[in-house]
Amino acid sequence: DNDALCYRAHEPPELARRQRESWDPMLQWAERRLGASLATGTGLTHVDQPPEAIAALRQAVAAHDDFALAALHVLASVTGSLVLALAVSQGEASAAHAFRLSRIDEDYQIEKWGQDAEAETRACNLARELDRAAEFIAHVRVTPAA
Repeated sequence: DNDALCYRAHEPPELARRQRESWDPMLQWAERRLGASLATGTGLTHVDQPPEAIAALRQAVAAHDDFALAALHVLASVTGSLVLALAVSQGEASAAHAFRLSRIDEDYQIEKWGQDAEAETRACNLARELDRAAEFIAHVRVTPAA
C-alpha cells in the first residue's frame, strides 16, 4: 500500500523530474508485467491504491517460495519498494540499479548539502545487503526443487 515509488516530491523541480524519469519506467513495468497499475501522489499524504493493483502485487509475491520470499522481504525493506524488489526478483533490474533508484532523494540531498560519513557507511552496508539478497533470490529461483 505504500511503495516509495508512489510518493513524489512536488519541489524542488529538479528532484521531482529525477523521480519521474527514474521511477515511472519501473511503475510502467509493474503495470505491463504484473498488472499492477499504481497511483502516485506528491508529498507524504497516503495514496490509495486500486484494489486490482494490490491483488496483482499479492499474486506476484505469492509466486515466491519461502526462501525467495525471505530475500524479497530484504529487497523491499532496503529499497522501500515492493515494485523494485519484484523487479530485481524477476531480473528486470539489478540490485545496484534498484538501490540507485531507491536513493534518488538521498543522492539529491548529498548533492545539495554534502556527504555525511555515517550515512555513507550505512548506504554501503545497505547496498551490500541488497546485493546479497539479490544473489540469494537468483540462486533459489534457478535451483530445482528436490
